[in-house]
Amino acid sequence: KKREEKRQEKKALNSMLTALVVVAVLGWGGWFAYRQFAPGVDFSAVTPEALAQGETLFNRNCAACHGPNAAGQSTAEPRGGQTSGGGFLAPALNGRAHSWHHAPDVLFGIVKDGSRAPGSPMRGWKDRMSDEEIRAVLFYVQNLWPEVVKLRYRKTFPSG
Repeated sequence: KKREEKRQEKKALNSMLTALVVVAVLGWGGWFAYRQFAPGVDFSAVTPEALAQGETLFNRNCAACHGPNAAGQSTAEPRGGQTSGGGFLAPALNGRAHSWHHAPDVLFGIVKDGSRAPGSPMRGWKDRMSDEEIRAVLFYVQNLWPEVVKLRYRKTFPSG
């Protein structure tokens, strides 16, 4: 009887380990596929035309929340924060907050698909802007960053 119990325990342990390995492989595979095929942004490919397009698109679509020149909804809270009513403030995107801490493909994904942060009002723009237009907006936003922030970003994200 003890031998049978031990065999059952070993079988259950093997099943759990197999399931863990499968989940790990699928998770890694999904992450790798996303990183390999996410459109991302090559900030070195910026052109004057793309900057002008990005500024126009930003002013038309983004400035209502992120403010003129991407200064955010509150100069006192460049990282965003919450309103007294519990809503969220849009962060500054001009280099004063945290946007430059995100890899180019992450920035692209946030604009395209929206923020993953619970309760965030940032919705995706994939139904209203093409990938090229999203890149142009990101070119414009990065162009607002101070030179020291741009240099730090390029060190952290060499493809950016």
